[in-house]
Amino acid sequence: MAIQYVNGRLVRMTDEEVQAAIDAATGPTADTKIPKGTRDTLTPEQSKSRAAFEANAKKEGEARQLAEKNRLKEQTAWAKKDADNDGIPNGIDKTNDAPAPPAGGSQNGNTNMAKNSTPVKDYINQQLRMSGLPDTPANRAMLRKEYMEIQADEKAETIKADAATAKIDKETTDNKAAFDAIMKSIGGYETRAGTAKTDAMKRLADLYDPQAAALGTQKQDQLNFLQKVLGQAGTDINASEQNFLSRLINPSAYTDVPLIDMPQQQNALMAALQSQGADTGKVAEQLASDASMNTFMKQLLSRSNTQYGNAQTNYVDALRNSGMGAAKSGRDYLALEQPRLASGINSKFADALASLNTNRVSSEGDIMETFRKAMDDAASKKVDAETDYPQPVATPATPSMPTYDDTPVAGEVDGLTPEERKRLKKALANFGGFGSRVDF
Repeated sequence: MAIQYVNGRLVRMTDEEVQAAIDAATGPTADTKIPKGTRDTLTPEQSKSRAAFEANAKKEGEARQLAEKNRLKEQTAWAKKDADNDGIPNGIDKTNDAPAPPAGGSQNGNTNMAKNSTPVKDYINQQLRMSGLPDTPANRAMLRKEYMEIQADEKAETIKADAATAKIDKETTDNKAAFDAIMKSIGGYETRAGTAKTDAMKRLADLYDPQAAALGTQKQDQLNFLQKVLGQAGTDINASEQNFLSRLINPSAYTDVPLIDMPQQQNALMAALQSQGADTGKVAEQLASDASMNTFMKQLLSRSNTQYGNAQTNYVDALRNSGMGAAKSGRDYLALEQPRLASGINSKFADALASLNTNRVSSEGDIMETFRKAMDDAASKKVDAETDYPQPVATPATPSMPTYDDTPVAGEVDGLTPEERKRLKKALANFGGFGSRVDF
């Protein structure tokens, strides 16, 4: 078995096919007439291989002629571009006084470079050794063509790979640019949403804070007014009480009333009777009765005056007590009404403030809900962007392995025999590779 290069490909050939190929290459040319009966000595497989080889040789000969024609054409075209034959195009080389190029090529080896290139020679020699082909100009030309085709294929593959890489790089760049643009747009959207939320919250504060402050001020004003009214009412009650009491005068009409003591008059009848010697007993009795009546009336009038004076005093005292009681009742009523009225005012304004805060919380909740939806939408767009434009994941740095000093430690272990040192060193080596770093 052997391997032969045919048109730039490795072809496995049997020994008979190899021999047929060698015979064809070293035998007569295609123009030489083969003696009759020569082909009959080959097996059908050999005949088939010979025919295939001759067909390939014919095609390669035509290809070599075409390649040589193209080479000469390119060389002629290059000669027109390189007037002084120094390997530098006229468009770049403005000096035409360069020395003559060395034989076999120009100064920079640009002329017939592939033919004299060391890689080409190495390739041809290697293929001749591997395939076992004879070292003939035809075989060298064939291998040179194969080398040029391989180089062209490799160049084409390189160009194709470079194009694929460039395409991937462009796609990656475009992907990154699109991803960055989307992320920038989403970032701006998030920033605007945050700004809108802050502005809306500020507007709510500007709306509700003055109202809350006004409610507090109004409540305090009403409480102050209530205190003022009740205070004035208390003052009026006190003034009315004092005015009423000042008009009540203690009665004195029946105090120290003088009573007339009617003296007993001299009765002329009594004197006449006495002068005539008549009895005066009845007259004396009458006089005594009159004196007793006088005393009784005097006592009766005195007691009546006392009773009338007490009645007037009691009446005035009753009026005084009534006025003082009425004033006290008024003050007690004000004392009871003040906390009730103040509580009503506080309750009323507390309800108003609670309603205001409820409306404010509801408005703030609507703002936060709108902001949350905006953030959720931004997060969803980020996920879509990461899905539609996946970004390469940064490869984490490979952690460095810890280093340690492999320098053997020189020293003596006191109290150990040479055999014990040997066993210890072996144990350390088995334990963790310390044996090579410890020298007993």
